[in-house]
Amino acid sequence: MATFRKTLKVKAARLAFIDKALNSTDMMGEDDTITETVTFDNGYQVDIKCCGAQDDEAWTEAVLFDPKGNQVAYTDPSDRFTGKWYLADDRGNTYIVTVQ
Repeated sequence: MATFRKTLKVKAARLAFIDKALNSTDMMGEDDTITETVTFDNGYQVDIKCCGAQDDEAWTEAVLFDPKGNQVAYTDPSDRFTGKWYLADDRGNTYIVTVQ
């Protein structure tokens, strides 16, 4: 079992928009998604996503994909985009993405 870490630096203007969307019901529609992706040395990827909602605030999640693009794990919905996201694959490896 291994722990993989990455830091994702997102532009301030994009983070400001996401923060507003997480606190507003009219910034993003249910078909709107903002995605930031990191790739680890073993080929796994994590998408950090801000997802719009119908008549509600946007929400966030992180999704782990294997090197073939298959979804492996995802987090519970959240109301934050920055900070640490933790995911694990079926082999016991941990993936930590710090969004700044």
